[in-house]
Amino acid sequence: MNISAKMQNLNHTKNTALQISTDAVGSPSPLGLSLVDGQLNIAVLAPSATVVFVCLFDAQDAEVVQVQLPQQTDGVWHGALDYQRLTQMGELDSMALRYGFRADGLYQPHDGYFYDPYKLLVDPYATELTAPFQYHADLGAARSAQIDTAALLPKAIFRPDSIRDEIIASPPTSPTPKSVYEVSVKALTQLHPDVPEMVRGTIAALREPCVLKH
Repeated sequence: MNISAKMQNLNHTKNTALQISTDAVGSPSPLGLSLVDGQLNIAVLAPSATVVFVCLFDAQDAEVVQVQLPQQTDGVWHGALDYQRLTQMGELDSMALRYGFRADGLYQPHDGYFYDPYKLLVDPYATELTAPFQYHADLGAARSAQIDTAALLPKAIFRPDSIRDEIIASPPTSPTPKSVYEVSVKALTQLHPDVPEMVRGTIAALREPCVLKH
């Protein structure tokens, strides 16, 4: 794998980060981040994008490394990097790598294209986030406003399989038993004699005392 890196001001983020390029194309699947034989594979679906970066953050939420994905296959941008070498850059946490994506391309809202490299994107295939989402008006700002949204969004967290499996094997527990009850609203309420006829089969029926008691 040939890696080149340099410190520079990135035009699309206005911050100083270590920008990495790699000629290791990796694989377009699976989507998201995965670790195979020490290689971190990165794959993100962005068929109309002209360039895609994976952006890595330190524990203080500073964007310290950006990796430009080198190849697109069937709409998926992808690349690979040596995980150990990567996590030694910029004080990144190898046990809980924080990341997001940026993509550039057409910005034509009237045609449904909203590519804006100032906007950090959250990996839809992430299994863990640093925080809940919170709405902020700047998240919807036009590209011309040049507002970097990295500080407004949670970051995805990637963990090596051994660490992730350990977390899954020991999930948090509650002293009070809890359960999730899934039902078909129509099947539960359509013929229920104690539910008012006008709301039977609708979401409104779920607030009826007889349904709550059930």
